[in-house]
Amino acid sequence: MGVTRIRGHTVSDEDAAELAARLREQEDAAASRVAERLELGLLMGTALVGTDQLEARALLTTIAQWTPESLRVVAKDLGEYVAAAR
Repeated sequence: MGVTRIRGHTVSDEDAAELAARLREQEDAAASRVAERLELGLLMGTALVGTDQLEARALLTTIAQWTPESLRVVAKDLGEYVAAAR
């Protein structure tokens, strides 16, 4: 089992894999970049995933459509990050 962190929040391997798959479904460049980092982190056993504004929005959209309890804290943090930039 590896360690994946998104904006400082620990995410399980299962959630990271599912999130990467759902990001890939968006066919969006920002979503694809995040998915790639998540997938690489899962292969290597560790990932620290920071985001720029576009990637944060892609993650937030994906998590909003599929929000397991374990990712709600990540969604809250991303929402605050995106809102602060406006």
